[in-house]
Amino acid sequence: MAGGVNWEEEDPEARLVRNPYLVRVRDLLLEAVDALQLPPNPLDHLVDLCGGPTKVTPTHVKPSFLELFDILCRGATSFTTC
Repeated sequence: MAGGVNWEEEDPEARLVRNPYLVRVRDLLLEAVDALQLPPNPLDHLVDLCGGPTKVTPTHVKPSFLELFDILCRGATSFTTC
């Protein structure tokens, strides 16, 4: 590419700038999150109780945002899943 940088050919990792201060802040934040000892995700916990992901059929049926909005805000009584 004439007169500029060809970003497609360059390694994306080579463009990263590592700021040691921000890396340390990130590490401290991750430690703080770990220290919270939050309960497990309820759905993951149920899957574990049922024997793990190999024993449970995944569900992919989720209403769209607009359908949920209708249900919660406009009092819709039914919805279709996408």
